Amino acid sequence: MPISNDSSATKSITVDVDTSSSKKVETSNDKAIKAPLVGTFYRASAPGGKTFVMIGQKD
Repeated sequence: MPISNDSSATKSITVDVDTSSSKKVETSNDKAIKAPLVGTFYRASAPGGKTFVMIGQKD
């Protein structure tokens, strides 16, 4: 379905928000994950093993 670039299709709305409330509402379910080895890079499958790729390798 094509998107219209016609400016008459744009609508404006106004929303009143009450910020006087002192209650804090928790809206996130995110939890911190602590991991000691985040972002570990392995050049080869074993120490001294053949490298997966070489710097500058194209194929």
